[in-house]
Amino acid sequence: MLNNVTLVLYSLATGGAEKMAIDLSNEFINNNINVNLFLFSKEMSLMNYLNEKVKVQILNDNFYKLGKISKILSAFSFFLGLFFFFKKNKTDNIVAIGEWPNLIVPFLKLIFPKINTLIVEQNSISFHNEPGKYNLPNYFKILSKYSYSISDKIIAVSKDVKLNLLKVNKDLTKIEVINNPINSDIINKLKNEIIDSYILDFIKNRRVIVNVARLHPQKDHKTLILAINEVLKKLDVVLLIIGDGPEKSKLQELITTLKLNDNIILLGNQSNPYKFMKLAKLYVQSSLFEGFPVVFSESLSLGLPILSTRCDSSVELIKDEKIGRIVNIGDFKSMSISINDMLHYNYDTSYIINYFNELELDIKYTYCKYKNFLI
Repeated sequence: MLNNVTLVLYSLATGGAEKMAIDLSNEFINNNINVNLFLFSKEMSLMNYLNEKVKVQILNDNFYKLGKISKILSAFSFFLGLFFFFKKNKTDNIVAIGEWPNLIVPFLKLIFPKINTLIVEQNSISFHNEPGKYNLPNYFKILSKYSYSISDKIIAVSKDVKLNLLKVNKDLTKIEVINNPINSDIINKLKNEIIDSYILDFIKNRRVIVNVARLHPQKDHKTLILAINEVLKKLDVVLLIIGDGPEKSKLQELITTLKLNDNIILLGNQSNPYKFMKLAKLYVQSSLFEGFPVVFSESLSLGLPILSTRCDSSVELIKDEKIGRIVNIGDFKSMSISINDMLHYNYDTSYIINYFNELELDIKYTYCKYKNFLI
């Protein structure tokens, strides 16, 4: 009988993997399963969404400071932190989510062989520097091949992620596909929250496009901004970019240089992005690579059509033009043409929502799938 589970991830900063971990933790609690959440970092912007019954443990400060010295020491310090945690806290199951946890957690089986270990791979990883894939650093390539081999189960968030994992681990029985879930009940509640008047004044009844993503090179916001610059030659639109990250100053400089401050606004991290998504006519993703973005599921649940670059998840999810469109990576001109066309198309929101329901992407379905692999 399943009694307890420990989830390990880097932080609770805003992101799809973090949202998935929170939804999964909360659903375990709702089903009377004890949950520990072990974090490597103190970034906790999504903490308010976590059920208070989840026991949160953050890496000891001394280990965290040790990890700041070098990448190798980071791996060692994270491992030590996990070792001492599991030495004191009995657990039957570990679910690792994210780059560092996936690398380190399986090695705990060498010390605690009875622990059932699952790792959740969020990206279409590449060991051969393929375009459109997540190219692992060299030391990750070496260690990951071993860590994947000793884990009990690998969860791939999309079919293409699984295909890439099979290049590393040929054991088909070890790899299962479970798409990233969302909690549609919470989304439908939060979408109706009041929006600040300055945002409504900024929009001024214009067509709204939204993007929710870290401001990181992977997300290629530059292409999106250049596409909006082209669209504005024909249509007066507004782009709301929700998220924060290392590219913020560069992107703001580009927006200012192109004189787009009246049409594009960087809203930073938002605890409730859904009230902004509800205003939008279109969701646009310009990423260089993705696994299975949670925001795609969120968009579909709100009946919002998706325009995405040709990442594995977009090809898998956008089945026809009633759902959205796909353009080539980095092609801002094709993206601008598609944005223009899609803003003139009368999308059937009920068709999109029904498609979301058919995919069974809600957390209540995902919980049952994960439960099958836990002891």
